Amino acid sequence: MSAQNAVWYRENWPNRGIGVSLRVTEALHEERTPFQKVKIFQSDSFGKVLVVDKRIVLCENQGFFHREMMVHPALFTHRTPKRVAILGFGDCSLLAEVLKHEAVGEAWFVEQDERVTRLAEQYFPRLKEANNHPHANFFYGTAEAWIADAVPAAFDLIIDDRRHRRAVFQAKAMEDFCRNAHLVLAEGGVLVQYLGSPLLPESAGLRQRVKLLREVGFDQVHPLIFPEPFAPSGWAGALLAGKQRRVQVFREEDAAERQFVTHYYNEAIHRAALAVPEYIKAHLQ
Repeated sequence: MSAQNAVWYRENWPNRGIGVSLRVTEALHEERTPFQKVKIFQSDSFGKVLVVDKRIVLCENQGFFHREMMVHPALFTHRTPKRVAILGFGDCSLLAEVLKHEAVGEAWFVEQDERVTRLAEQYFPRLKEANNHPHANFFYGTAEAWIADAVPAAFDLIIDDRRHRRAVFQAKAMEDFCRNAHLVLAEGGVLVQYLGSPLLPESAGLRQRVKLLREVGFDQVHPLIFPEPFAPSGWAGALLAGKQRRVQVFREEDAAERQFVTHYYNEAIHRAALAVPEYIKAHLQ
């Protein structure tokens, strides 16, 4: 395909005045499920790309930044993470990373749209092995319904990766979720929440989110910053929130001697990601 006739996928954030573009080499699949619109295409450098409701969810070649940094810092922060819940999109890429940790004996993936999971298995087959893991469990329904019914103090780690879903960021819904997350986590538990671009802290709602997490009882709240090629500005942030647990301290020796392969994460990256730029410190007061 010539450059002149190339087809591009463009994801824009008009309220921020930025966006990203990927050249499409082949359209692979498109459908509207009962919940959302799903598109899968082959790109030049990012490999296969999964798009849900006009937002990039998974990139075959560049997605390791997001999935590794949403998972491994939090798991190495907890002393002995045995029960983990993941709230996110149906691609299950974070589940595959969680199950690399041998200490995890039970991992729950919570997603409303099972169809996205099945499409991800078909077009990103490496995910299927993790989905069939004996420690993997699935709940297909809303995250709000799942966490409201979960047993108190039952989980060591909750990963909230519900990017781009507007209902998630409504003030009352977020407050209810954070209160329930604190209740569901055992003592020493860790909540990690995807935040958005740390280069745009006001639009990411950083100050409000930190304040809310502290109000519902999380003793320690700290940002984690990492690259993300398909995010606004090329960088992403997450918040680590500890329930009677310091989230700036992690099992560095275990991270250095991890028995699995990573493409980006290591103990030095973990330490560096905890560093807070001066302009963000003001949002943490």
